[in-house]
Amino acid sequence: MSRRQLAQRLEAASPALRIHDVGTGWPSLGTVTVRGTSLPVTIWVGPIGLSHRGRDDVERRFQNPGSNRPIWTDGKSVPLLLGLWETDPLMEVDHPVIASADPLRRAARITRFSIFVGLNSLVDGGRRGWSEALNGEGERISYFTPANLPRLVAKVRQKRTARATGELDAIQACSSPQLIAEETARLAMQGLTLQAIGDEVGVTRERVRQILRDRFPELDEMRKEVRSQSRSEAARRNEQEMRADRLERTRTELSDRDIDPDAMMAALQKSRHIDRTATRFGVEPHTLRTLYEDSGASFQLAEGRKLTAKRFSDESIIGYLRICAQTLGVTRLGSATYDDFARRQSITPEEWPSVQTVMNRFGGWIEACHVAGLEAASPGQRYVQEYPPTRCRAFLDEYVRESLSQEARPTFAGYCYWASIHSAPSGATIRNRLGSWGEALATSLARVDVR
Repeated sequence: MSRRQLAQRLEAASPALRIHDVGTGWPSLGTVTVRGTSLPVTIWVGPIGLSHRGRDDVERRFQNPGSNRPIWTDGKSVPLLLGLWETDPLMEVDHPVIASADPLRRAARITRFSIFVGLNSLVDGGRRGWSEALNGEGERISYFTPANLPRLVAKVRQKRTARATGELDAIQACSSPQLIAEETARLAMQGLTLQAIGDEVGVTRERVRQILRDRFPELDEMRKEVRSQSRSEAARRNEQEMRADRLERTRTELSDRDIDPDAMMAALQKSRHIDRTATRFGVEPHTLRTLYEDSGASFQLAEGRKLTAKRFSDESIIGYLRICAQTLGVTRLGSATYDDFARRQSITPEEWPSVQTVMNRFGGWIEACHVAGLEAASPGQRYVQEYPPTRCRAFLDEYVRESLSQEARPTFAGYCYWASIHSAPSGATIRNRLGSWGEALATSLARVDVR
């Protein structure tokens, strides 16, 4: 869309705006009716789109058309630098929203520039009709619906008049260095950037830096800390709002497909497995995971992803044999015992080598155990400790309950360590008696939650 068309769309959306000379759209000349009076305005407007700097989840921007297209003022009309947000490739825009920046800050600049605006601020301005916020560069941006364009014009005109007549705290006229220093200190405590402070008090960015360095060195550090905290708080709010919006969209999409999100979450709490529950309800696993993460569910999932190792060194194979024996608490290790342990273990994220791989590498099972400093059990011999399933379930529940009370994630490795100091059945025994670790943990988590 051309700038001319954009200016015409702005006129169509704003009842108080009349474009008399659309020109090239950068700028357009017109009038805005404020309290019954038509005030001349010069409008530079650009479309608001993605920021394209890795922050499209929280930020948008608008720009001038290109180089050698400077902003100018004639001293008679009210200058307006506006961005129009009507469509968005990542979300639905219910109605147009305008963002306003300071044109005087960019007057006579002949290079390309961008004005970055907050996505949540755009949404908030569209919902409330008017809002203001500092962007990442410390510039105060106004966000509003087209019906509130007269409010912006009145505000800009009043500020320009105050500057011209010296009514803006007498600071803009630079009548007193002391007043400039005091105002600089006040704005610094709010965490504004050097440029933003300079724009407010009517001095250069370098002069602000000198004032803070010479007169308020501690205050400058405070300014940086306040600014950092403000950015962190803004990022936290943005994340919360994004999660809430994403959750609402996910629930709406599921409802449109005749899927009850609450019923699916209840099923997930029982199974503790994303893939299985997603298959049961006929949804994509990533959709269910988004629902789980954004809803802030208190229960934990009993699933893990293993990464396959492409090749095992001799040292790593010996290490796996020793870990297996140490975890089971034995010195005689059978191939069947190792095979069962290796297929079910969750101590490390990668898959362990098979018995056949171990035997091929060292020429046999007995030889491999000898290199690892272990005795080889007779073929088919398994390590078994007399723990009936009921006792195994009781021990596992106790471990899970203790882990959750400490806000720790229950894992197989964690259980093996816990079992070694509580005289509990080994991890391998748990799996032999109760099935796979994932199934046993999911069932235990469900029992502990119910209690």
